[in-house]
Amino acid sequence: MHKRKGKKYLSYELVPMGETDRIKLLNAGYNKYSNATHWFVEIVPSFPRRTRPYGIEIYPTTNSGKTDVNIVLQVNGVKNPEDIIPLFNEIVEDMKNDSFWGTDYATLYD
Repeated sequence: MHKRKGKKYLSYELVPMGETDRIKLLNAGYNKYSNATHWFVEIVPSFPRRTRPYGIEIYPTTNSGKTDVNIVLQVNGVKNPEDIIPLFNEIVEDMKNDSFWGTDYATLYD
């Protein structure tokens, strides 16, 4: 239901944004996301597929999975396809524990 239209994905989840992560996001200068209350995280095919077949994209969104501005916190893809699900699960757990922002595997793209 919350899947982003027009995108192919392997898995996705809408996770409530914890207060600590929300404050860190806003303190980092992303005030245009003051309405964000959730993280939308998905596993998508990467390009080029030969070197990293899958990637994880993360968006700050509302509780319905929508955003007015597209900002992608993109976690680098993995070389081995079997590594993507464990990484996805680790990210979701960090989000649920309000400890995602500032992790060493997240890279910010505007």
